[in-house]
Amino acid sequence: MLPNFIIPRAMKSGTTALRIYLAQHPDIYMANKEIHFFNKNFDKGISWYEQFFNEWKGEKAVGEKTPDYLYNEYAPKRIYETLPNVKLIFVLRNPIDRAYSHYWHNVRSGQETLSFEKALEKEEERIKNPELKERYSYKDRGKYIIQIKRYAKYFPKSQMLFILAEDLKEKREETLRKILKFLEVDENFEFKDLREKHVGGVPRSILLAKIAGSKYIKKYRLLRDFIKRINTKKGKTPPMKEETRKKLQKYFEEYNKELEKFTGLDISKWGE
Repeated sequence: MLPNFIIPRAMKSGTTALRIYLAQHPDIYMANKEIHFFNKNFDKGISWYEQFFNEWKGEKAVGEKTPDYLYNEYAPKRIYETLPNVKLIFVLRNPIDRAYSHYWHNVRSGQETLSFEKALEKEEERIKNPELKERYSYKDRGKYIIQIKRYAKYFPKSQMLFILAEDLKEKREETLRKILKFLEVDENFEFKDLREKHVGGVPRSILLAKIAGSKYIKKYRLLRDFIKRINTKKGKTPPMKEETRKKLQKYFEEYNKELEKFTGLDISKWGE
């Protein structure tokens, strides 16, 4: 079995929660992990990919979600050549908040030691290095229209659904029913658990965060995750500087206008 829908979402846009919600539906089968087939594991072949859907029991909608499918330039063509009729659910978050969340993710993982402002300054230089592009693409990942247009070269809009991460959080049930309709499964299904699934946080110790992000510890995923877990103080991250937010609003303005026109989404709340 192969998927008939994929969620190539923006990184840090809350789709771990979406996977958990959708998996409750009896007509939906969701792979329980990020597979990264179309960006990192494509050379392993279709049989390798199929193993992630071995527990399929006849569900009508079969899906997976991997964040880098949106940002990766090779993924759209590979997906089209493998699954030309697949449905695509794009989950998009305010690119400013996404960038800031991405930054704190890197801080907690010991992969970022610069201030947010300095990291934004250094981004263009950093992402010239292919090995650093995915990690430090705080602003670049927020140019959603560029990434979606790569998909539009291969897929018609009828196979695409655009969702705001903010709507998934604030109008959760309504947004989920929109997704169920798109997937052509029972829209009246009663979800048992729609609680918030993710809480952010800041590292208790920068030193421990650096240790977790070191090349020696990264080889041992369980140890790395353990250090990260005990070193994370749950709760909200410090607020972004207002001046930084204003600069980013100006930076994303033209990209967002084009995105709104192409998708039909109302993204006015991103300017608030």
